[in-house]
Amino acid sequence: MHFSLVKMNPEDSLPSHGFDDVILPLYHALRALGFSVEIRKNSVNPKSRNIVFGSCIAPRRIGRELPANSIIFNLEQFAEGSMWANRDYLTHLRDFTVWDYSRRNIGFLAELGVPGVVHVPLGYVPEMTRLRPDFPQDIDVLFYGAINERRREVLQRLQEHGVHLLAAQGVFGETRDVLIARAKLILNIHYYIPANLEVARLGYLWANSKAVVSEWRDDTECEAHLAGACAFFPHEKLAEGVMALLADDAARREQAERGFAAFASYPLERTLEHLAGRRAHSAGAGAGTPAAELPAVLNAGSGKDFMQDALNVDIAPLWAPDIVLDVSLPLDFKQVHASRRFGEIALPEGHFARIIARDVLEHVRDLPQTMENFCRLLREEGEVLLEVPYDLSLGAWQDPTHVRGFNENSWKYYGEWAWYLGWRDWQLALAAMEPVLSPHGQELADQKQCPPEDLLRIPRAVDALRVTLVKRRTSAGQQREYDMRRRTFLREPSAVWQI
Repeated sequence: MHFSLVKMNPEDSLPSHGFDDVILPLYHALRALGFSVEIRKNSVNPKSRNIVFGSCIAPRRIGRELPANSIIFNLEQFAEGSMWANRDYLTHLRDFTVWDYSRRNIGFLAELGVPGVVHVPLGYVPEMTRLRPDFPQDIDVLFYGAINERRREVLQRLQEHGVHLLAAQGVFGETRDVLIARAKLILNIHYYIPANLEVARLGYLWANSKAVVSEWRDDTECEAHLAGACAFFPHEKLAEGVMALLADDAARREQAERGFAAFASYPLERTLEHLAGRRAHSAGAGAGTPAAELPAVLNAGSGKDFMQDALNVDIAPLWAPDIVLDVSLPLDFKQVHASRRFGEIALPEGHFARIIARDVLEHVRDLPQTMENFCRLLREEGEVLLEVPYDLSLGAWQDPTHVRGFNENSWKYYGEWAWYLGWRDWQLALAAMEPVLSPHGQELADQKQCPPEDLLRIPRAVDALRVTLVKRRTSAGQQREYDMRRRTFLREPSAVWQI
């Protein structure tokens, strides 16, 4: 069986990586069971069993796109006053198999006419343990998440006590991970009452041996094995509990160890094996273990912008890409590359639906070869998403490793003039181009001193170009142009005709 873990966020109303603390453990647990797994964003795989996250954002529209055997994984809390207990989302849940980590949610949904929801308690996978335990801890208390009145009350009390508190909203990915590593302890305060213990948020903290102080009420839902995973205090005692744990380094370390032991005692692989009914193969590592299916997205020149749902390639091993590769050299499609996440793989020609190359093309030595590589890697109608420095910007030439700047005419030779590069059958046609304005350019645009197209003529008004190219077959006219220019109609095109 093949699984697709699908992050749905068609309106960009939430960061798609907000679901990663559940999606990535599921990904690794299913792979450990031997299943083929991929991660997708805003697209389903009709040949796969799709497990969908975030469909609450636009349930009616998303529901029309999903195969009938899809699974909706609900991570939202259902309680009195919850915004998710609305007709559209409930109707959507009735149409599909639903998984939920909370027994209370399941009971609430049954009362609202959504029976048969499957309980999938969240658990541990070793890949979750990834933060350095010896990282310098210069933050006393970290809180992250939306802030309502009951949360603000506790945070204000801590500030009054002089605690070095950082309250962060809308932080995800590496930005959040750095804050977690820097924090002595993390504070968890319920948003809704009655509350489910926020395991989707806390599991990552326990897996990385972080001490967690959490609110506790008599009606807080908590799995039995997690009873000691946090230092629990009632709402009115949270500030005092935090202060006590901050003052006692040994107690804080012990709490971190208890949290890890409690969470690690419940492997997610065990839960999924029960749900799947079998293992696809022996989960032991070794040469016989199948690799995961390659994503449909290639992140070229990934650098510090590693993407979990893409194949990441970069010339520098420093950034720990999936594959170390110079995209400006001719590709050998038979070469096997060692990859930690995908096993031993050869780059498949015509595989990728999208290639992302941001701040890359200004560095490569052989730009035509790079673009030819992209064209060969893409499937038909696949996209290349580029961001490059504009040649009249300050940024085009401030970096000594830049070898070129770009303008609005830099894309002709990959499209209508593709014959010039020796491309007969395929082109990368310009589909969209958007200028990224500098502060000076934005000021001019706001003042309507010149039309948008004229800003491209003003030095320092445009910082960069965002460009979308689409792989398409060349037209009959372009192929005739190629044949004429390259003299393919001659037996020896390079020979000089002597009179």
